[in-house]
Amino acid sequence: MLTCPKCKGAGENFAVMCGPSGGRTGNVRCSTCKGAGVISEKHAAFIEQGEKMKQDRQSRDLSHREEAKRLGLSAAEYSRLEHGDLEAWARVARELP
Repeated sequence: MLTCPKCKGAGENFAVMCGPSGGRTGNVRCSTCKGAGVISEKHAAFIEQGEKMKQDRQSRDLSHREEAKRLGLSAAEYSRLEHGDLEAWARVARELP
């Protein structure tokens, strides 16, 4: 297990939250490690792959939406891949021929 790169092992991150009654700040559970403070080596590899995808997309001067469309994905799903979301990577893997 590796320390979560997003929360640095704390299990939570500082956030600004907006709602109907206005905004507030506070700590929220880390969405990368789900509050555990650690991630698996497999998860770390997907995060690294997502970062490479982002760098490649940016080097070709493509927006998020353009790259998602080119790959036949929604912008939201493509964003999840760039951020190393395990469930998104599993869904994409299941859909490969």
